[in-house]
Amino acid sequence: MTVNVARRRAKRAADGRADTSDGPIGEIGQTLFSCPACGRPLAIGVRRCPGCSARLVMGVRAGRAVMFVTIGLIVGVAFGGGLAATLSAIRLPARDAQVAQAAAAAALAAAAQAQAAASAVALATPVITPAGGLTETAPPVTIPASSASALTQALILNARLRDTPSALRTALAASKFDAQEVSQLLRDASANSVIGLQLAENLNAWSGGTAVGGRMATFYSAVQSTAAEGLGASIRNESAYRRAAAAMVTLLGGLGPIDGQARQLAATAGINLPAAGSPAP
Repeated sequence: MTVNVARRRAKRAADGRADTSDGPIGEIGQTLFSCPACGRPLAIGVRRCPGCSARLVMGVRAGRAVMFVTIGLIVGVAFGGGLAATLSAIRLPARDAQVAQAAAAAALAAAAQAQAAASAVALATPVITPAGGLTETAPPVTIPASSASALTQALILNARLRDTPSALRTALAASKFDAQEVSQLLRDASANSVIGLQLAENLNAWSGGTAVGGRMATFYSAVQSTAAEGLGASIRNESAYRRAAAAMVTLLGGLGPIDGQARQLAATAGINLPAAGSPAP
């Protein structure tokens, strides 16, 4: 009886006529649905159609339900993997920059300590005149210890930066441009510039070093912004890294006068420094 009522309802709906019958006693219209394979009216919860033997899952053919679940799993895994790769790529430059900055700071601190020890020995040693007599020792250094250390470390840092243009020119002239190598050189320059800004601030604390310290701060800020402009592009954007490398080569070409002024200040303060062409420790 239930089947006949459901078929009459389906036929009336197909003819466009409203179903005004109340149906059999105790039967609710919402408890029936049509088999997606043969159209036979079935009760909700049936797992197999008695007419065509189709397996059903929540009113959907089992094969189609499995397909939907499989597609959902594939899309979910692909989306999750892509999101993880994107987050890893975003964090990679920042982590590399922090590692490079920490390594550069440790190397500069060790070099500054060695240089300070050498300067102290040089200042305590009497100077021998051409006539063979001994002269008085050099006058005490008037520059504060923190500013003297900052000036020494800045000159060592400048020696490191002087090696960057040649490496960038080599990368630009290579038959196959390596954006990854250029990005590493830019990260190193950026890390050195961050340390340089801190050293310039310490040098500016001494009244006699404000001119040199201010010029250094301006230069290191330009290095940092130029490196950041290149590193902000995708590693696949070869033209962007080429432009950043060329701009960095031009910028570091102006390091000579700034370094010369810093060395002149160090000599005036009595700080013993290696020659300008000596390699950085």
